[in-house]
Amino acid sequence: MLSNIFLFTWEEKYLLHQELKRRTDWFVQKYWTDALLIYKTDDLSLESLRQVLYSGWLFAQKRMIVVYGLPLDGDTSNKLSASIIQQFSDEFMQRNGVIVAETILIFVSYKPDKRTKFYTFLKKELDPKTGIKEFWPLKPIELKQIIRQKSPTIKRSESVLDSFLAKTGPSLLHIQNELNKLLLWSEVSSSSEISEKDIDLLTFGMTEGNNLALFDMLFSNKQKALELVARLQEEGESWNAFVWTLYRGIKNWLFVLDCFEQNIKDSKIITSILKAHPFVVSKITKNIDMISRNKKGIISFYRWLIELDNDIKTGKKSDLNFWLDVKKMIHYLF
Repeated sequence: MLSNIFLFTWEEKYLLHQELKRRTDWFVQKYWTDALLIYKTDDLSLESLRQVLYSGWLFAQKRMIVVYGLPLDGDTSNKLSASIIQQFSDEFMQRNGVIVAETILIFVSYKPDKRTKFYTFLKKELDPKTGIKEFWPLKPIELKQIIRQKSPTIKRSESVLDSFLAKTGPSLLHIQNELNKLLLWSEVSSSSEISEKDIDLLTFGMTEGNNLALFDMLFSNKQKALELVARLQEEGESWNAFVWTLYRGIKNWLFVLDCFEQNIKDSKIITSILKAHPFVVSKITKNIDMISRNKKGIISFYRWLIELDNDIKTGKKSDLNFWLDVKKMIHYLF
């Protein structure tokens, strides 16, 4: 039984990371920061990992190692190269999972592939009660309880709470982000009452949130924007919902830019005219110079989307073309 090795897994990332933070914070308080090492997918060195797991440290008795992407993860945000996974898992199993006794090792895999030998090995060798920590999506009644606990100053009816969850979906991370907006809105407006209208105005659904993330990346990191589109495709995102919110986001960009070109620069006035979320207007105004420089590409992107949308809905193209064509647009226009 490998009592000093753990697997944190399944899709409720917010709860998973809360528990992981609780453990790492406790460990750092007791053994200091040098005793904690975190290996994420973009910077994992197999040689370094071997060294810390299988060799003793000269000046530290205890250490905690957190490794993301093992076992093989179906979540595209947490993927290691196949060669690293293969080499590490083969070596680890050959050693029967034996690492330096003073080390605590935590693997993080959101959607582990249960067909792999490495997952089967961990399932067999880890403590069945404490070794595998599974964080499943919560039921609606559990989500509502958490929302009430995290926003005790806000008053809302049961129907408003249902509307909020219908927009956010079950992801606690997304719920927390959207709840922070409601709390701030309540503070700014000096009102403790949240209505259906406030939910419609203030809360973004997951698709809208993904689109906002895409907009943030278009000008700063085109490669990450392309990776986000690929991830949404793999996760089965509705192309129709995605393109609809892209339309709305681009319209907001161009409308705010038009206001600035007409010397209307007050965010409150723009928000009132546009009838948009104030956070959206604020974010756009902060990036107005970059949007202005890319105006031609943005307009071309919008027109290209309209043509693609029309071609798919009139049968000229298959909807299978959508994701590839969007990636082409991003590549050529930004």
